[in-house]
Amino acid sequence: MTPAHDTAATAAPAPPPARLSARDGAFMIARGAAGAAFGLATVFWPRVQLASAAQLAIGVRTAALVTLGYLLVAGILLFLQSVRQRGTVRLVLQCEAIIVLPAAVFLLLAQQPGQLRAAVCIWALLYGLLELWMYRVRRAEPMAADFLISAGLHVLLAVIVGFGTQMAALSVFGFAGAAVLIVSVLFIVGGATRRMRARKEA
Repeated sequence: MTPAHDTAATAAPAPPPARLSARDGAFMIARGAAGAAFGLATVFWPRVQLASAAQLAIGVRTAALVTLGYLLVAGILLFLQSVRQRGTVRLVLQCEAIIVLPAAVFLLLAQQPGQLRAAVCIWALLYGLLELWMYRVRRAEPMAADFLISAGLHVLLAVIVGFGTQMAALSVFGFAGAAVLIVSVLFIVGGATRRMRARKEA
């Protein structure tokens, strides 16, 4: 047998193309719906008028509790999504769910805008890094760029909030809602597309 034949015989077979999961798509839609509800809440939540109609504010406790509600729902959905996953994907989803717990504690204790900023900043940074890890794990899948975009937006949110030392609660609330809303629309569209493709492949 020639060396060329030896190489061909011993070469590992090419891995099969990654398949999309309808269940994953359904959970992405659910997570997107929860995020969209939070994003819209940050837009339409009643403000308190200060000196003039142009000066509006929202209470730290209100912003913290609304954000907490979204994170708890998102954490539950992430954990449920991880149940039937395997390997690193399952680990990343569980980590994304677990980081909700310290964020929830910070949000429950938040009394000042700086405390709200810290909670949102730390959660967004950790979540963004985990989404980047998810992208690395699933980059062979179609539409894996959804996770990369999500990672970038959450890290950007962490940077904006982290360096916004003079931000009031309304600004933190608004930036968080905007970032989550953009990612949520992406996840709803991506989740629906995954479900349709998975059904065609089945």
